Amino acid sequence: MIGVILAAAVSTACFIVYVSGGWTMGLLGYLAWSLTPYTLLLGVHYATCAKRLDAFSVGEAAWSLGGIALAGPFLYFDIIVLHPDAQGAIAMLMVPILQFVGIVVISGIAWSWYSLQARKMDSGSTKSQAVLTNPILSWLNKSALVIFSLYLLISVLQYSDAGTIDTAKEVDFFITQHCAVHHALPTAAKVHERFPGLTTDAGWFFFTDNVTWLKMQYPVKWSNSRALGNAQRSEFTATTYSYLIQYRCGGPR
Repeated sequence: MIGVILAAAVSTACFIVYVSGGWTMGLLGYLAWSLTPYTLLLGVHYATCAKRLDAFSVGEAAWSLGGIALAGPFLYFDIIVLHPDAQGAIAMLMVPILQFVGIVVISGIAWSWYSLQARKMDSGSTKSQAVLTNPILSWLNKSALVIFSLYLLISVLQYSDAGTIDTAKEVDFFITQHCAVHHALPTAAKVHERFPGLTTDAGWFFFTDNVTWLKMQYPVKWSNSRALGNAQRSEFTATTYSYLIQYRCGGPR
């Protein structure tokens, strides 16, 4: 477990330095704050090895605390790369707090379960060490793994849509600028001339009368807060498969 904690701490430090643009005086406080949860996790680990915290000696507790350690780098990666946002700096400050909450919850469950089983063993109701396995933490670990896998899959799908969304923003700028300069919407032929790769085979559709209105529909693999337009959802899977933007030159869009 110590290797996981140290690797997560080093990864966290790298993310913080990367976001800060290098080593600065202001970085030290930010870095110290982000590494505080790992200091606490190392303390728990050494206390467990010294037989002072037997509640954490069960495998489920080690997996839980290791997961909390790894959650830090993943959350920083998510904030910086997968879902960049104007509030990213505040979100990064919240990551250690979430880790502290996780440590407190896991510690409470581990300690309560261990105390309960220890009392049972002392009373002579059981002699088996197997009862020290913690089914609550086991269930939490499995649930967290499933949730993490789903979230990672969705994040990858959203990240893969980034290029398409950026292209949609370029097309949107082209259409609105054309309307502002020429007081008319561009024809479908003019849009395709400017963006030849946006064909129906690629999932791009332009509906227009070439005079007063135009609709642009572009494909995505998942819903995304960065996308422009109204989400179009599948009736069968209830997932977003495209976004639709409507234009009227001089009128509401």
